[in-house]
Amino acid sequence: LALNGCRVTFLEPSDDAAAFGEKVFAMNGVTVSRVTSTDQIAPGEYDVVISLDVLEHLSSPPDMVKEFAKWLRPGGFL
Repeated sequence: LALNGCRVTFLEPSDDAAAFGEKVFAMNGVTVSRVTSTDQIAPGEYDVVISLDVLEHLSSPPDMVKEFAKWLRPGGFL
């Protein structure tokens, strides 16, 4: 998405995992913002929320999906 000109933010609390992601972003010549906590995300902040390899690690996936939905602007996509 960043390669296509979209503004991209990734949520990653782990510094080790974030370092890997930042290396991939740099190799592709894109700038991607990072947040480390859901507290840093305002309701209605995003047009799209994509979750990859996240829900299976959570104690309550439905609660996280509800949180994702709060982050979307009206008409946004999850």
